Amino acid sequence: MNKSDERFRLAVEASPSAMIMVDRAGVIVMVNTQTEKLFGYSRGELLGQKIELLVPPRFRAAHPAHRAGFHAAPRARPMGAGRDLHGLRKDGSEIPVEIGLTPIEASEGLVLASVIDITERKRAEGQARESARLEAAQTELETFSYSVAHDLRAPLRHIDGFIQMLRKNLAGKLDERGAELMDKISHSAKRLGTLIDEFLAFSRTARTDLVKTRVALSDVAAEVIAEFKPDLKGRKVTWNVAPLPEAVCDAAMIKLVFFNLIGNALKFTRGRSPAAIEIAVVPGEPGETVVCVGDNGVGFDMRFADKLFGVFQRLHRMEEFEGTGIGLANVRRIIAKHGGRTWAKGEVGRGAAFYFALPSPQPQGGP
Repeated sequence: MNKSDERFRLAVEASPSAMIMVDRAGVIVMVNTQTEKLFGYSRGELLGQKIELLVPPRFRAAHPAHRAGFHAAPRARPMGAGRDLHGLRKDGSEIPVEIGLTPIEASEGLVLASVIDITERKRAEGQARESARLEAAQTELETFSYSVAHDLRAPLRHIDGFIQMLRKNLAGKLDERGAELMDKISHSAKRLGTLIDEFLAFSRTARTDLVKTRVALSDVAAEVIAEFKPDLKGRKVTWNVAPLPEAVCDAAMIKLVFFNLIGNALKFTRGRSPAAIEIAVVPGEPGETVVCVGDNGVGFDMRFADKLFGVFQRLHRMEEFEGTGIGLANVRRIIAKHGGRTWAKGEVGRGAAFYFALPSPQPQGGP
């Protein structure tokens, strides 16, 4: 073997890809260590064998024709352009591969094939396609839901308008039962209107892009509490609000999170005097900021905790506590959009605590 041949052999052996040299008849005349690792055969088991040994059975019949086509016009090119290629390992498993062909000695018909295992690439492509499919389906569903909810508003306005007309036209003519039925119809129409409005807001949350800035969470909590205070006349509420840190988040959406959680705490402590509501930062996982909104209200059974953040899910009767069952679902969706998480703890008759975790902001001037 001359120096040129030796250098070629060393280069083939050092290649990070599987390298296989075959002659015009398709017989394997050289392989490297990576070929042994990729296909599971020893070098001795491969040399002298037909290259079809490494081709899945369903492709073997057509392979000699493809090989003859290459020798008819030998040039460096990828094999099987536009087709998915697979290699067959010794254990019978198949692997997706990418193959490059390079003619070495045209007169002898020697061809060097570079074989790359693309299993991880195919897996990533499959995951990307599935994610895109799911995202498209989710967008289509949200658009449909938004349109349906939006279209329901008009007939609801008509129902409410007709009820008011009937009240006016039948003033003094309705007995107590008739007036009661009118009130129930009006109340149901208004409740459905509220439900539609909250569902539309929930849909908009998914469709709205985040505008992240550094937000002082203490300021947001104080602003929401101030908005609730005019509705608390006659109630005794004890607030225990600890200093909260800054977070990198969408200010409007995080305000909606606090509005829902504080509103829930006020609603479910309605029978307590005093109602005690606590807002504080609690320990969490590394790299996150966890805020807790707790109360001494009616609480809930932890067996049903997984239902709390679902759309239209309620753990208390409408007659006891009003609501649509969308608020906490919106909290979870908003926090998830920020890359965070939500959970709750409670005990029947002994209050509840709702938690949301946001990624901690990087220090100013940090990477």
